[in-house]
Order: sequence, then C-alpha cells, then structure tokens
Amino acid sequence: MSEQQTAGAQALEVLQGSIGTHGGFMAISKTTFGGRVPEARAPNYYNVWARDGVICGLAGVASGDAHCLDALGVTLIMLGRNAGPVGQIPSNVTPYATGNDGVSYGGNAGRVDATLWWLVGLGVYGHAMHDDAFVRGWWGGVTKAVELLRAWEFNAGGLLYVPQAGDWADEYVLSGYVLYDQALRLLALRWVAYWSERLFGNDHLLRTVVHTKSGKVVEEQDTDRVQRAIERSFAPIGGPSAYRLAAFRPGGQSTQFDALGNAIACLAGGGLMTALDYGQAHLRRRLVPAFHPIITPRDSEFADLVAAASGDLRNMPGRYHNGGLWPMVNGFWALALRWVGREDEANDIAAAIADANRLDGCAFAEFLDANTGKPGGTWPQAWSAAGQLLATADPRFLLPPK
Repeated sequence: MSEQQTAGAQALEVLQGSIGTHGGFMAISKTTFGGRVPEARAPNYYNVWARDGVICGLAGVASGDAHCLDALGVTLIMLGRNAGPVGQIPSNVTPYATGNDGVSYGGNAGRVDATLWWLVGLGVYGHAMHDDAFVRGWWGGVTKAVELLRAWEFNAGGLLYVPQAGDWADEYVLSGYVLYDQALRLLALRWVAYWSERLFGNDHLLRTVVHTKSGKVVEEQDTDRVQRAIERSFAPIGGPSAYRLAAFRPGGQSTQFDALGNAIACLAGGGLMTALDYGQAHLRRRLVPAFHPIITPRDSEFADLVAAASGDLRNMPGRYHNGGLWPMVNGFWALALRWVGREDEANDIAAAIADANRLDGCAFAEFLDANTGKPGGTWPQAWSAAGQLLATADPRFLLPPK
C-alpha cells in the first residue's frame, strides 16, 4: 500500500469512528492512533452537527464507503426531524435527548449555514444513493428552507444577511453579506433546482417574484438571481490574482481573503478563478490559511476578535480562524483546484493535509498554527479526516449533473 493509500485508509478509519451509536456523524471521532483518548473541548462535540455531519457525509460519498453513506442519511434525518417552526435546520442535535433541550439552532446568533449544508447534503445523498423517494419525503422541509432563505435576505436583494457568529467562523469578525454563506446557498439552490426538475418536472419552487426599481414585476429563478447578486456585489480585491472580498455590510467591508468562501464560490459558479492564484501564492506550510491576512494586535479589528471570543482567545495571530491552517478548508480548496484542472497543485494540497493529520501520531487536529506548525484545537476532528478524503476526490460528485 502506498503512503497516500495508507493515509487515506487512516482518514477513513477516523471518519468511520465518528459515527455514533445513533448512526449519525459526531464532530469528533472515537478512533485514535497510538492508544490516546480523544480530547473533546466540550460534550457537544459528540452531538450530531449540521455543518460537520454533512461535510463528513460528503467525504463518505466521495470515498464510496457504505457505512459513511448510511451515516449521512441518518444525519440528514436527525437534523430534518428537528427543523424549527419556520424551516431552520438545527446547528446541532443531542442524540437521545427529549424535547427542545436537545436541539440548538446556534449560540448568541443562529447558524445560517446549518440550513444550507442540510440542503447540499440532501441533494448529494439522494443523487449518490439514487434515492428519489428519500428526497421527495423531505420536500416539505426543502420548501420551507428555501422560503426561509428568501426571508433572510431581508431586502429581497439576492444575498443572505448573516449575523456575526452566524456560520462556521463563529469567533471571527465577519457579518452582513458574507461570501461563504452566499456561495454555499448558491450550491444548495443548484441541488434544489436539480431535484425540483427531476421530481416534478419544473422549477416552480425556485421562482421568485421581484419588483424592480422601475416598478416592473418580473419572475426570476433564485439560482440566477443569487449568482448575479454575488457577481455584482462582491467586488474583486487585488490585481491579476483577484478574489472576492470576505464580507460587506452597511458602513464597511471586510477585504480579507476567505479560502473556504472563495473555494465554494468557484465550485458553485459564482467565484473568480483568479482567487485560486491568490490562495496558492499565500500558502503557509503548504496549506491555504482560513483567512488572510492575519489580524494582529496592531490592527483595529483585533479588539473585535477579543470581544467575539467565547472564552479564551483562540484567534491569536495564525491560529483558529485568524489565519489557522484547517484540513477541512483545504479539502474544499483542493476540490476547487481539481474543478479547474489544476491537478498537480491539488495533489500537493492533499499531501500537505495528510502530513498535517499525521502530526502528533495522527492526531487529526482541528487546525495547525500557521506560525509554529503545531496542531491546535480539538482532536481527532472528524472533518479533518473528511478534508483529507475530499482533497483526493473528483469534484463532480459535489455538483448536480447537467
């Protein structure tokens, strides 16, 4: 077995070890190497999370592993059954809990991307399993989710308005119209459009009546409307290696480079291919940082990072969201590189992810410190294993067939 195959087998073992007795994905794996006990920062790492669970499930689809495919189905069911009254998907669900005590839609702010990942996961799973009945059975939830996303636009402008801490970067300083959430929504809507046409022969669910400034009433498809809004509103930052800015809001904008947001935008069709050039030019330890440039104590935004911390400041320069090197993020980065045919660069990223996951005796840590290269956060993180498997996958599985 080659080194790459061995690394892939270990990543799959970690991913399988994150399947709980309830059958869904947890955020942390019970599988370790070297006889160590998994280290969870809090008990809720053993919950079923929308974001972590779907990303792990996508890696399961990419690997073709039957156990992981089944776990994705269970994860989607557990999340869908606990959807809120207006269609919002939980951020996480405590297995075996009774009542609302076991359901969380977020902390100080609701998690916008939980609903988005559920829609993506449902679309990918149904297609991978050739299970039209499964998707049809959840179509009521899909309908409510799509309508909820329109409401979250607030101004009917095609872009979701996201509160600070409203997505995966829960201790970072982005708010307003955040690129990552818009790109993920576009990917989700592409799957909704595919299944609407497949199941019902039309895209009526995705038709939105829009009142233009001139007073004219038109009907647009949400995928087209959202893509145009992304292209129009997220101005390119930089010169020949331009990328879409991380976020903007009334009164300001965040011009940082968001690796995950730009990668998903490239895959979904609303990105700039030159963003891949920018990310590749700013690799740290052969991996793309979550956000760049790093915010330091000399920058005005650093006080906001301190204020956003839920406990100890995890976002010290080069750590966590503040320039940390995440195997999960790099898995999607490699997928975007493969999508445009940059196979050699994608292979280099995949190898770097495998090396990162092997540190400290295959810890599969949450992230690496960009300054020291040391593993940080919780381990063994299930989606760090998922990132490794995604990095070697054919990206076409993530997108609906045309």
